[in-house]
Amino acid sequence: SYFEGKMASPAATVSCTCKHFLVCQHMSRENVAQALVLEDDMILYRNWDKVFPLIVAEIAQRSLNGYIISLEDSSLKYPPASVRKSGQLIYRAIAGRTTGAYLIDLKAARSTLEYLTTSKCDRPIGLFQNKISREGHFNFFWAHPPITVQGTAVGQFDTMISGKSKGVLRRMKFLIARLYKQALAQTR
Repeated sequence: SYFEGKMASPAATVSCTCKHFLVCQHMSRENVAQALVLEDDMILYRNWDKVFPLIVAEIAQRSLNGYIISLEDSSLKYPPASVRKSGQLIYRAIAGRTTGAYLIDLKAARSTLEYLTTSKCDRPIGLFQNKISREGHFNFFWAHPPITVQGTAVGQFDTMISGKSKGVLRRMKFLIARLYKQALAQTR
């Protein structure tokens, strides 16, 4: 009932998207204030234990409401150095990074479900979230530094969605690309 077009047929992307909607349903039904969404291939960086509690504290300190906060490094997107501030971990973004690891609050979850009552989903979850965020239903933020990465992105696991297989070459490509993108973000 949530899907239309190519997303109305059984596929790995539809299954993944549906699970994100089920999180929103559970949050709304049980009045869950905030949820951590982790897809099954996430790898926690060593800084997880230190940085995650600080992110949660910053959300409360800044009284953020109606948000999805990307926690991951998989898309190699970073806030430019020109906007980063000492002691700040959460930065406003115009779109999500990927949907493997994020914090979502109840307002964003309910906004997603409300949107689905009038418009069906016609694209994978990340693109769908970007669309409804651009329409003002919730705000995106990026955590920096990132604290997770998708195992499929770094070549540690095979992926059914993109068809890429795991391997040392994929890991090396990711690490080189990450170094380049991090350096590039430092110049902006």
